[in-house]
Amino acid sequence: MIDGIFKKTSNVQIVVSMTASISMIIDNVFISRFMGLNAVAAAGLITPVLMIILAFSGVLSAGGQLVIGEKMGRGDKSGAIGSVSLCVVLIGLSALIIMVGSYLFTDQICDFLGAQPGSELLEDAGQYLRGYVIGAPGIIGMLSMIPIMNIDGDKKRSFVCAWTVTITDILLDILAVLVFPKSLFAIALASGISYLVALVVMGGHFFRKDDKYVLKIRLKAIPWGETTAIFLRGFPAALQKLLRTALSFTVNQILLAVGGAIALASFSIVSNIGNLLNSVGQGLSAATLTISGVLYGEKIRKNLSDLYKAFIKYSVVWNLIMVALTFVGADLLVSIFMSAKKVDVPAVVWGLRIFSLDFVFYSICICAKSYYQGVKRMAVNYIITVVEGFCCIALFTWIFGMLFGFYGVCLGYGIGDAVSLLSIVAGVWITNKRFPKTADDYLLLEEGQVLPDNRVFTAQVPDQAAAASVSEQAAAFVAAHCPLTDREQLARQTAVLIEDLSKDLLEKGFPLVKKAAMEVTVLCEDEALTLLINDNCTGFSVAESVYGASDDGHSGTMDAALVNKMEHYRVLGINKTKIMMA
Repeated sequence: MIDGIFKKTSNVQIVVSMTASISMIIDNVFISRFMGLNAVAAAGLITPVLMIILAFSGVLSAGGQLVIGEKMGRGDKSGAIGSVSLCVVLIGLSALIIMVGSYLFTDQICDFLGAQPGSELLEDAGQYLRGYVIGAPGIIGMLSMIPIMNIDGDKKRSFVCAWTVTITDILLDILAVLVFPKSLFAIALASGISYLVALVVMGGHFFRKDDKYVLKIRLKAIPWGETTAIFLRGFPAALQKLLRTALSFTVNQILLAVGGAIALASFSIVSNIGNLLNSVGQGLSAATLTISGVLYGEKIRKNLSDLYKAFIKYSVVWNLIMVALTFVGADLLVSIFMSAKKVDVPAVVWGLRIFSLDFVFYSICICAKSYYQGVKRMAVNYIITVVEGFCCIALFTWIFGMLFGFYGVCLGYGIGDAVSLLSIVAGVWITNKRFPKTADDYLLLEEGQVLPDNRVFTAQVPDQAAAASVSEQAAAFVAAHCPLTDREQLARQTAVLIEDLSKDLLEKGFPLVKKAAMEVTVLCEDEALTLLINDNCTGFSVAESVYGASDDGHSGTMDAALVNKMEHYRVLGINKTKIMMA
């Protein structure tokens, strides 16, 4: 089931990552085609400010979704709602600070970034800055809240928001160059407005009047004490942005040293296309972060192991496809992105092909980094962030750049990330004091983070015959491993519950879904026995059908004496029925 969840969640995140890259590229194309080189320079000058906005987005996105995901994994719906509300307030405050600061100190910011006082470059850069930051609430809000909507199972609206940004930006950019030719402010404002429009679309999720989704915005429920936790859990995203900025500066110096301005211009095309194609890896990493937070809250080792296998599998499969497409379509991609730059086109084409060899290594590295962030192994996360985000790539672009020039710099990214991946293997080997052979070896879970394997029983239930077998296995498991004194009675109750729940779900829920799935999990904790039923049958609630609609009152057909407490909620598009039996 985890494999399917990962695939669906990563599809959304890949589209979101790709649309963010496309929006920046669209602006660059319009500016270079219609406004000249000085305008291109002005937009490029403001890039550090855009990185700051994205850094805020990354911190709030990562920290917020991890805190919320853990709560949803535990079934703490009211706590998750409070955390969502806190994230909304932090998004608003961050955007306000950026907007006010940018407008009050426009000239000073542009001057600091390199524009001479009184110059045309300073005026153009100021226009672009003032237009772009109007969309700061939308940029930070969209990139921060889409993972939260995915946790809540609203993938359709996430797709709509992502495409809304791209389509609106293209239409408004066309309008801008027609109505306000030569206006950088209008081009930047088009991007800002496109994100604000998407933010309005997104708001429909959190202000729904029905109960289809769990997460809402309730300002009275804000847990202000979680603010520090959100920023600490999300800080690696900001560190990644800082290191990538430093890496970009370093690689630029290497390019100037080995090939001058032509090499720098050539690599800018390669990196722009590469960043777009690397949206696959970025989307897989974002999905890994979202799901790992939820699974960490559930405390089931097998699910985390399945997640690790999933991100490795899809990193290899999907990125090999991207490498193949890049090799075949490199000429076309380069021709689209040529813009006003005068470069050696064949060299850029082959540079892009060489650069694409990094896709698989890059994807696995950043997915692993996100996983360790999700399970609170922050030291491991920071090591990977520094090693992959700067050290290895800077080292190998320098070594191979000195040996092979422009092509060597392109190759240095793949070699650097390959070595980064080997360093993860070495680090796990040293930590575990044995060579890692399975996904479980890479989990690096500390004692108490998950339940011991002999306290967790999990099985798939595809049909009624399997339900009978699973119920017997679960009963035997409870009788053998439950630490409670009345385990024999609890074993019998577990068997009855699994059979009855399975019958209801198989008969009424499965016909509603093409690829229906049901998973039974029994958790034997020291002071509690919990039965979990996970299914993907949208439009049907086994909890309401069998027990009634309320968590505490059981007005359905099943004997309430078998149940101590029941909760039903939806996470990552999966229905979860949690029954506390003792």
